[in-house]
Amino acid sequence: MTDENPGPPTPSSNIGAMVRQIREARRMPYTELSERLGALGQPIPVLGLRRIEKGERRVDLDEVAALAYVLGVPPIRLVFPVGDVPTTTALPGRPVDTGAALLWFTGEQPLATEPLTSGGQVVGYDISSADFNSWHQGGEFLRLFRQHDELVLAWNLARMHAESDRDQARRMASMATPGDESADAIQHKAMLRRAEESEAEAHERERELHQHRQEMQRRGMTLPQLPVSRSEIRKGE
Repeated sequence: MTDENPGPPTPSSNIGAMVRQIREARRMPYTELSERLGALGQPIPVLGLRRIEKGERRVDLDEVAALAYVLGVPPIRLVFPVGDVPTTTALPGRPVDTGAALLWFTGEQPLATEPLTSGGQVVGYDISSADFNSWHQGGEFLRLFRQHDELVLAWNLARMHAESDRDQARRMASMATPGDESADAIQHKAMLRRAEESEAEAHERERELHQHRQEMQRRGMTLPQLPVSRSEIRKGE
C-alpha cells in the first residue's frame, strides 16, 4: 500500500521534481533533453527521464551534473531547491529547512541533528556540539579553499588599484614642469604618494596570499591555479 503521507521530500525525490519543473519551464521536450545529454556524453533515454521525474529511477552524481548543465542551473538547485521546497529530509528521519540542508551540503554550516521535543514529540532539530565539532574538523580544507578565493580577490583588486594609480601618476608627471609649485604640481605629489601606498597595499595582499598558500601546502592540499601567470607568488611552491 502506498504511503499517502510520505513526509518531506528527500534529496533524490527533489531531483526528479526539479528536473520536471525546470524542463517544463524551459518548454524542453523529453526528446531534446535526452539528445542534449547524449551530445554531452551522459546519455539518458526518454524513458529514463520520465522515470526520474516520477521518482522511479535514482540518479547518480554524474547524471545530476549533466542534467543541471543542460537545464542551465547549478547542480545544487536540483538537490536542495531553496525557494521551491521548504523542508527536505536531508538524512533518514531528519527533515530540516532546505536552506539549512543546502548550507550543510556546501560546507558552510553544520547540519542540525539534535532532536528538539515538545510534549514528547520531535518538533525540530538543533546543532549539537558534536555536530559542530565534526563539521568544523571535516570542513577545514573547504574553508581554506574559500579563504584562498577571498585572498585572491583582495590581491587582484589591490593590484588593479595600484596599476591605476601608477598610470595616473605617470600622466601627471608627463605634464609637470620642474620647480612648479602650482596646484597641479601639489596634486601630482599627492598622486605619487597615493601610488606608493597602493603599491604597498598590493604587496601586503600578495604576502598574505603567499602565506595562505604555504599553509595549504603544509596541510597536503593541491594548490588552486592563480588567475595570472606573472605573479611572484608561485616562486618556491
